[in-house]
Amino acid sequence: MIVYEAVSTYHLLRAIVHCKKQKQESILLIAQNRLRLLSEDLKKYLNENFLKILPYDISYAYGRNDNSVKKYFQSLLGNLRKYTEIYCGCPHFSFGYYLSITNTPFIFCEDAAGILTRPEIIKNLNDEIELRKEFNKKCIEHGLYDGNNKNIVNYFCNLTAQCDLKNIPKEKIVDFDVVKELSLLPELERKELISAFIGDIKINCPKDSSVILTQYFTGHQILTFEAQILVYQLVVDYFFSDVKLVFKPHPDDILYYKKLFPQSEVIRQVFPSEFIPFIFEPKPKCVATVSSTGIYNLRGHFEECFELDVDFEKRFPFIHRYYTAFRIYDALKMNVNKIGCNDILFEQFEKKYSTSTEKQNTAYVIDDIKSEEEEDRNKIISLLDNLNPNDCAIFINSAGDFCWYDYFRKDLWQNIVPVVIQKSVINPQKEDFYASTDEEVIYVYSKNKEILNMAKEIHIEKDLTNTNLKVTTAELSHEQKRIKILEGMLAATERRLLLYINKENEAEK
Repeated sequence: MIVYEAVSTYHLLRAIVHCKKQKQESILLIAQNRLRLLSEDLKKYLNENFLKILPYDISYAYGRNDNSVKKYFQSLLGNLRKYTEIYCGCPHFSFGYYLSITNTPFIFCEDAAGILTRPEIIKNLNDEIELRKEFNKKCIEHGLYDGNNKNIVNYFCNLTAQCDLKNIPKEKIVDFDVVKELSLLPELERKELISAFIGDIKINCPKDSSVILTQYFTGHQILTFEAQILVYQLVVDYFFSDVKLVFKPHPDDILYYKKLFPQSEVIRQVFPSEFIPFIFEPKPKCVATVSSTGIYNLRGHFEECFELDVDFEKRFPFIHRYYTAFRIYDALKMNVNKIGCNDILFEQFEKKYSTSTEKQNTAYVIDDIKSEEEEDRNKIISLLDNLNPNDCAIFINSAGDFCWYDYFRKDLWQNIVPVVIQKSVINPQKEDFYASTDEEVIYVYSKNKEILNMAKEIHIEKDLTNTNLKVTTAELSHEQKRIKILEGMLAATERRLLLYINKENEAEK
């Protein structure tokens, strides 16, 4: 007999599909809050496909001693030895902890597709939940996030969704792609399963459309309400302004996408994203997200797949600097070497806008080196000193750290030109305007004056109609350029002085 644990809808779908494949008697241990939310049709379907449905309290182990936890789960499941396999759907909750403290062999299931090799995503979210703080420490200690637990028999995951498997024993990996396995089910079984979740619905969408899977950034306290609007406005304007859009909001996401993007379609029916390949007519051309793990199961099942990442959630306010830097190295027909950047954002710009095919020389695009230490700054300065005359460095400077600055190396500024990004409002009457109109500056370094002249003469202009912003690069006179350099030197000096003052204060404590 098999035990499947399910906390989320994804866990539930995965358990059902795998249970059908195994064709063995199975018990479903399901979060009681999740069970209450299920439709009567789905509850009936579960009762038909599992021998027993056991609701349980996923937070039972919070603040309780180990003996209480053991008694609780023993009352639910009895002696665990009678089960041939135990699939722990969400190891960092109470059931996973129980399996660990009882030294019970179990199969470690990733919480969402791709999370096996990205455990920090879930851990960081849970760290913000006050009720979980002490329990989280126990989960980390027991290896229930990173899978470093001695009781783990196998790792159950979507192999193609992982980023780095070097810390996971390959011989213990069981590959399971839910969408692929759904497609392999007999058509009647697949229809019955989907119908149990959402009824007999088909969703019509425009031909060659792109479906955006949204995230509930506000609810998870990742972004403010206004920032959540802005991040989607910017993503649509830079990457989807010329395509037919369909929004599939996260079940808890109440943002008014139809009002924000009047030309789009919004699907408010709640269903697992894994159903998208089977219920849309015609099938969308592209599926897209900012950083939702829901897209990992959809890779390879659509003509195009657009993804950014969690780091973009923090850096999106600097997207204009990234776009400008891209346009510069693209116009200069240079290869790019990225240091401290959001690499995937540049990759998406290259896919969307790249004009150069034959490239020569190199542009070093440098953003946040994440350190104010002398050693790290010296590495950047050494890079500039040894730069090939036909190469350049582009400093995005999103952290405002002026990482190339050294009081004794003012000569470096002689080979730098500022590129000023100006922003203006397109329609002053438009609502939901949350973008900054402050001027931004990036800096281009090269020992080749011709490259510097080309960089400062590249004119960039982009209308971001949903964001309600016009972005342009300014044409600077010689005097204006000199002033911008002096302003940069002053800001860099102030930043460094403040750093030294703070270090001195800390040393005195």
